[in-house]
Amino acid sequence: MERLHQKQWPEFKIYELRDDGLQFEAREEHQYINTLIEFEQIGTKELILNKKPNLVSVIAFISVFFNAISLLIYVSPLVDDPTVLGGVGTGITTGLSFWAISLFKSSKQKVLQGGRNIGFFYNKKQRADVDRFIVALESKRRSYLRAKFMHVDKHTPEPHLMSRFLWLRDAEIISESELDALVLTLENRRLIDGQ
Repeated sequence: MERLHQKQWPEFKIYELRDDGLQFEAREEHQYINTLIEFEQIGTKELILNKKPNLVSVIAFISVFFNAISLLIYVSPLVDDPTVLGGVGTGITTGLSFWAISLFKSSKQKVLQGGRNIGFFYNKKQRADVDRFIVALESKRRSYLRAKFMHVDKHTPEPHLMSRFLWLRDAEIISESELDALVLTLENRRLIDGQ
């Protein structure tokens, strides 16, 4: 799976795997983002977040709701034209409905923590797609990091190479036996160079 498109009205997220990173495009909370996230910045630690309504906001909504109903009951005998009263009632009901929808909307997100956190909508319908995409992302990330960092070159100092190889092992990009082979190659280079 090379591309993941997620929609949760009014927000959307598009993830696309590229050779050099993850192309991320999103519209969230009245802002638009389009950026390339490098594989080095992507972490593998997964975190699941649940977003639920805030208690203070719920209490404020209930208070406004009952005040609006009380106002309509109080004003209804004073208004002679029923269409005006119906229009005001419809407006208040519509406004409260939109507020309630945005207030009581709960969501679940799966976040990959790293240098840049990447969040996916993770409701029941999207779980399988998100999990498949994360597996593809980790596979592509692993291949990219192995190709970029898993070699011994003569221009990089030995301590830098050693720390790079240890980082690859700690990030589970290479195995212990591959680390041993790289260290052996590094020692052979040092012996050949006469150091």
